[in-house]
Amino acid sequence: MTDQLDRTLEFTLLAPPWALAGAALAAAAWSIASYRRESAAFGGGRCAALAALRCGAIAVLATMLAQPAWQRRRLDRPRIAVLVDRSGSMLTDDATTENASSESSRLPRWQAAAEWLDAGDNSLLAQLKRDFVVELLAFDATVAPLDAMQMHAAPMPDVGDATRLGDAIVAASTRSAAVPAAIVVATDGVVTAGRSLEDAALRAQALGVPIYAVAVGSDRPRPDIAVEDLVIEPIVFPGDRLDVEAQLRATGYGGETAQVELLIDGQSQAVAEVELPSDGAAATARLAWRPVAPGTVRVAVSIAPRADESLAANNVAEGVVAVRAEPIRVLLVDSTPGFEFRALKSLLERDPALALNVLLQDADPEFAEVDRAAISHFPLTRTALREYDAFVLIDVDPQLLPLHTWDELRDYVADEGAGVAIIAGPRYMPAAYRDVPAMQTLLPLTRLALNPLRLEPNDAVPRAVVPTALGARQATLEIGASPEQSAEIWRRLPGAWRRLSPVEPKPGAEPLAVFASALENSAQAQAEDVDDEPAILRHYVGAGEVVMHLADESWRWRWRNDDRYFARYWGQTVRRLARGRIARGAIRISVDRREYEPGESVRVRVQGRLPGDEAPPDSVEVEIVGAAITTRRTSLARIPGTRDRYEGTIAGLPSDDYAATLAGAPGADNLKTQFSVAAPLGELSRLAIDWDALARAARTTGGRCYRIADAATLMADLPPPEPTVLERMPPEPLWNRPWLIGLFCLFAGGEWLLRRRSGML
Repeated sequence: MTDQLDRTLEFTLLAPPWALAGAALAAAAWSIASYRRESAAFGGGRCAALAALRCGAIAVLATMLAQPAWQRRRLDRPRIAVLVDRSGSMLTDDATTENASSESSRLPRWQAAAEWLDAGDNSLLAQLKRDFVVELLAFDATVAPLDAMQMHAAPMPDVGDATRLGDAIVAASTRSAAVPAAIVVATDGVVTAGRSLEDAALRAQALGVPIYAVAVGSDRPRPDIAVEDLVIEPIVFPGDRLDVEAQLRATGYGGETAQVELLIDGQSQAVAEVELPSDGAAATARLAWRPVAPGTVRVAVSIAPRADESLAANNVAEGVVAVRAEPIRVLLVDSTPGFEFRALKSLLERDPALALNVLLQDADPEFAEVDRAAISHFPLTRTALREYDAFVLIDVDPQLLPLHTWDELRDYVADEGAGVAIIAGPRYMPAAYRDVPAMQTLLPLTRLALNPLRLEPNDAVPRAVVPTALGARQATLEIGASPEQSAEIWRRLPGAWRRLSPVEPKPGAEPLAVFASALENSAQAQAEDVDDEPAILRHYVGAGEVVMHLADESWRWRWRNDDRYFARYWGQTVRRLARGRIARGAIRISVDRREYEPGESVRVRVQGRLPGDEAPPDSVEVEIVGAAITTRRTSLARIPGTRDRYEGTIAGLPSDDYAATLAGAPGADNLKTQFSVAAPLGELSRLAIDWDALARAARTTGGRCYRIADAATLMADLPPPEPTVLERMPPEPLWNRPWLIGLFCLFAGGEWLLRRRSGML
């Protein structure tokens, strides 16, 4: 069928059809009834002829009022547009067709599309040409006609560096006056430039053009492993356990395992095996290292690149840690030399990272002379308190110290970040502090009218100290080589026979461990019978941290362990308490990655506290500065369970190079991190087919979406080959033709003459 003229009769009605037909029938019925009444006087045959003439005139008049006209159109065979993606991503060797379904039969995407369209005498192109006028087009950054021979060239000629799929669909819909019956597109569905696929589908829907999309390629994205968001303490001490945490993201390797390596100044120090997360998820890698010498070290977490990874630069995350040479200054205070005091004094004196002083309130005056660690009196002023970074208070008698001393200690902790460990005692702590307001602030308890430590009458066995879920994530309570080993060690450590009970923790106080009814060798009994009574509480007082033990029997942990776990716990706890004052002003700002694509959110993290903070704020602000935007501010919320770590995201940044700076910080120019937002580098940055987008576009337009290996039914699913209208010619009216007017005059004039001759006028 080529350039055929088609005519159809159409009417232009000035009123609804039923109104026009009703009026014509009513007029005809009235005419027949009138002549029937006159038939008795003028004869039945004559009146019937007159009624017929009048009804004929009414019919001609009704036809003229309907304005009939010939509608003429020039028709041609239906047109169909076939689009072939020839962008750079089509060189990817991951496609299969019906005849190549195994891993060993992988084809480049362009070759798979060419074979599917034009292979053999009964190829899809050959079938389409029998019923349609086929317009074969190739697209990348532009849209151009494609010869069938070019499709089979190896490699495909003129491979483009952009994919304007949306623009190609709109261009195929409007290239000629005749709207195509359908659009068939062979592509991986990834749009890197131009109009979106969703917008193009809406345009095609408005024109009534269905899209039949054939997805060519694999769903597997570009294989990649990334190590991101390194979390480390900025300052540690020789002998400290430095816990290093990093986020792992993987694409195409979900469920596989990888060796995560901790590098210190380029030397491997620890290795952990981690299961890689599924696409879009994240896994956490945790490693640890103990420095032995002071200095600044570069810490890196790395995963060896895989053979099929195309980007290896993001397989490592790095940071810097200062190993502090100066010892931590600690003051240990007790009223009498109990078991807890003796065990702690012996331990802390032997720790080379600590400079210990001790104070015994009931000791003889000569004690400070014979023991080089002993002092004769408690530091009473802020200047004297600054000699210490952390305090361990066991069962101190408040009556032997001036009341203002406690005010000075509270303010020193809150203002300058010193840490305090408080151990409940059998005589004074905390029952004797009901009238000491400053200690009521430092203690993490709401009620101080409590009995001293006591043995519960129903306790036939000691209560083991079991870390809570929060406590198990804290480095201070990690006394084994792994979290699982730590949990097992805690369950088997000797428990406490007496404890402070009952207690009411303050709002915001965090239970790091609880008491459990435990048989020494029954891990299951411990796990199943954990109650809600806290054993170790932590809370923050301004810039400082306070940890309270609700039993004074940690010395029992030394039994059969050669001080190992007792030393690990208290060494890590004292270091953490002191870090608040020592690390004050050591602030680190970071982002989870250095490069982002437009539309991605940037995660910003701040670690550390500013000088002058009286309390850890709930949030801090960072400024995002780039060349293309004015300064933007975003708020970072404090991470639950931490004192000085903040995190937040910022979205909607255009392509540019940026610097994130901590707002309002002294020396903020040195507290910054840099990152960039840029479009993907070329076509190979996204290789997985976008099946969801193709399926939505096809569904929007009333078409269908196929995978190339399952597209055999496409020909049967296409719309039937109805002729395409090339041109609508001006209508040819019939209602004003002379012969129709003459026919009306004939009927009307005949009736008038016959009535006149019959004497009916």
